Amino acid sequence: MKIAYCLIVIFVIKTQAQFNIVKWPQQYNYRRVLPLAANFNNEPAQNSGLDSYDRYINSLLSNENKIGDVNNANDNINKVQPTRYDDDESPIVSKPVRFVGVGTTDFEQLNNVTYALTEFSVILMRSVNQLIRGNVIVSPTSIATVLALLQQGTSGEAQDQMTRALSMPPNATAPTYQRLTYDMKKRNSRNILTVSINLYLGEGFQIEPDFKETSVQYFGSEITNVDFSRPGPAVRQINKWISIQTHNRIAELLPESAVSSSTQVLIANVVYFKGLWETKFKPESTRELLFHLSSGESITVPFMRMRHSFRYGIDEESNSAVVVMPFERYQYSLIIILPQHQSNVDNILKSLSNNKLLNYLKFDESEIQLEIPKFTIKSHTNMIPVLQKMGITEIFSPQADLTRIGTYRTYSPRISSAIHTGYLSVDEQGLSATAATSFAAIALSYEDPPALFQANRPFLAVLWDTQFAIPLFIAKIEDPSK
Repeated sequence: MKIAYCLIVIFVIKTQAQFNIVKWPQQYNYRRVLPLAANFNNEPAQNSGLDSYDRYINSLLSNENKIGDVNNANDNINKVQPTRYDDDESPIVSKPVRFVGVGTTDFEQLNNVTYALTEFSVILMRSVNQLIRGNVIVSPTSIATVLALLQQGTSGEAQDQMTRALSMPPNATAPTYQRLTYDMKKRNSRNILTVSINLYLGEGFQIEPDFKETSVQYFGSEITNVDFSRPGPAVRQINKWISIQTHNRIAELLPESAVSSSTQVLIANVVYFKGLWETKFKPESTRELLFHLSSGESITVPFMRMRHSFRYGIDEESNSAVVVMPFERYQYSLIIILPQHQSNVDNILKSLSNNKLLNYLKFDESEIQLEIPKFTIKSHTNMIPVLQKMGITEIFSPQADLTRIGTYRTYSPRISSAIHTGYLSVDEQGLSATAATSFAAIALSYEDPPALFQANRPFLAVLWDTQFAIPLFIAKIEDPSK
């Protein structure tokens, strides 16, 4: 059996000629200090030890390297050393990077990268769930990546809001997401994970050199020139790139009306995953069973079934059952959280947290009868109201200063739309005649009947990156037939 998903974030940035460039006070008129980047096209230099990575991050956050210190900008650049990574182990997992001084808010309690990303993910999904009913799939990692990039091109309150949401200052997000992107690109696995980002620039738009450098060297972005004055060809060009990145799972995403002659920048971020289960389902075991919708109605859908040992347990606080299904080589896992009777997905999200997700992964293995529906879902989410609900509002204001991204005829650009599209497919297709296939047919004793985990009502699914200990996507399955 395999699972495939792809997610796309689209940010469209236009110019507003009726607004002049915002002139910030002198204290905000600084030049960003950029740390040196790792080369995405070459293997990293010989590892100088995990402590060097911590020292590197700490140097960015120390008082000697304040972003606002214009006078010492050149000295700071010279002091920063290139990133060194261990090929066999992620420093973010084995020894989390500590972030301090984010602000005098609760975000000071977010003491490492994985905690910050997971908490962002949970808050994001809560906001989406409050605004959208039905099936939803989002990639918190993808959305956070785009916000981290935009954070580099803003200042003032717009930047502060993203800093609070991401729980990282801009001079820490760049090396953090550089590390994430680099690690995802170099993994050796039959489970396929690709992360792509492309900045489409309109004719006449002058991108700031610092922002261009950050985009390419820290976020692995492509830079593509496009003529937005011809919407038809521009949209076809962008849709073709998206189709290639998603292995044709998502085609014709953008309508021609998505861009216009006033569009100056379009940021497209794609995450694609295709994984093989460590223990595979047998297609002949699939049966038609009832799935009970939130409306009280019931539908018949195909359920895949097996009897095997998985990490399994009960979350008493949210009154839900949890099973953890690993993919080959245990690099990723799918966490399915199923509300019990008298509970629902809303209750699960209210109490979901970083600590809970980590504890789920520590459940003991138990023999269970597992029955989950086959499904393919797609969702399209307007991210502007979602992000506004999370406190990110200033970047969508006409008065927001985005001139650190670039300008068009001296005018500051403005974000006009933000679209997130997701695709998730779970079915029985997969490799045959492999050694792993036999594990699905292990003979088990029926003297002690196993627990039944039957996902026959709305549930949450979390694709977990085991190496970085972060959620790559979160999906709410309300109706597996749609």
